[in-house]
Amino acid sequence: MNMTRPTKFKTEYIEQASNLCLHGFTDYQIGEFFNVNESTINRWKIKYPEFCKSLKRSKQDFDRKVERALAERAIGYSHEETHISNYQGKITKTPFIKHYPPDVVACIYWLNNRQPEQWASRKAIDSNITTNVRETGYIVTTEPLSIEQWQEMGAESQKMIEKSLSALTNGK
Repeated sequence: MNMTRPTKFKTEYIEQASNLCLHGFTDYQIGEFFNVNESTINRWKIKYPEFCKSLKRSKQDFDRKVERALAERAIGYSHEETHISNYQGKITKTPFIKHYPPDVVACIYWLNNRQPEQWASRKAIDSNITTNVRETGYIVTTEPLSIEQWQEMGAESQKMIEKSLSALTNGK
């Protein structure tokens, strides 16, 4: 005797979920739409391959749309627009081209992600390569520092920061 619950899945969910993904919905939000939890959506993706393929395809389409929008934002773009005004009861429609200049933050984001080796703002640090500035004058060693050495370096850095701040506030 099989005691499993019947599935709530219906074939029309394939198209509905696909349309939701085209609008940026996540699996969690799709689950809310169908009144099931996200783990059910994940099980449906395994059990119904067409459902899974449809979601993947639509999510990729949405991602490409976002990518294009970010690229346009990074390099700037223009579009046609109409200015509508009302002067003394007379309505005028004036078409014009609206320009958006490049957005520096979008440029940085794009380059950090597309060319991280050249543009990443944070570089990966290998914890096995350390420098002992005080004793070796920036000689790189392959032995990791102890916790005490890291704490000592942190304390020295804090003193240097405080000294610099003091000099700035005292005008020196």
